[in-house]
Amino acid sequence: MTTWTVLGSVTLPAVPRSVPAARRFAAGLLPPGDLADILVLLVSEAATNSVRHSDSRHGGELTLTLYDVGGAVRVDVADAGGATAPERVSRGALATGGRGMAMIEDLADRAGHHGDDAGRRHTWFEIAFAA
Repeated sequence: MTTWTVLGSVTLPAVPRSVPAARRFAAGLLPPGDLADILVLLVSEAATNSVRHSDSRHGGELTLTLYDVGGAVRVDVADAGGATAPERVSRGALATGGRGMAMIEDLADRAGHHGDDAGRRHTWFEIAFAA
C-alpha cells in the first residue's frame, strides 16, 4: 500500500493571476531540475483549465495539492467542475490554446480526473521520480 504524503496545498481564487501563483507554489516545493520543470508546466496547464473552464471562474476557488505517492509526485487541482469534463482535444499546429489536457496526458506518467462527494472536480497527474 502506497502512503501519500502531502508536500503542500494552497487554495487560490480562480482568476488568471492565480496561475503564476500556482506555478511558484509548486516550484517552491520541489528541488530544481527536469522533474520540477515538467510539473510546473503541467500545474500551469491544469490551473489554467480551472480558471478558464470550470464553474470556479464565477467567483470560486481552485485548490492545488502536491503529494509524494511513493516514487512519484501527484498533483491534484480541485475546482467547482463544470458542464463538461476535461478532455483532450485536437488543435491545429497554429492554435494558441486547447492543448492543456494533451500536454498533461503526454508528459505525465498517469493522469485523470474525478468528482468528489462535495461536487468538486479533481484533475490530477503523476510523474515518477527518476531512478
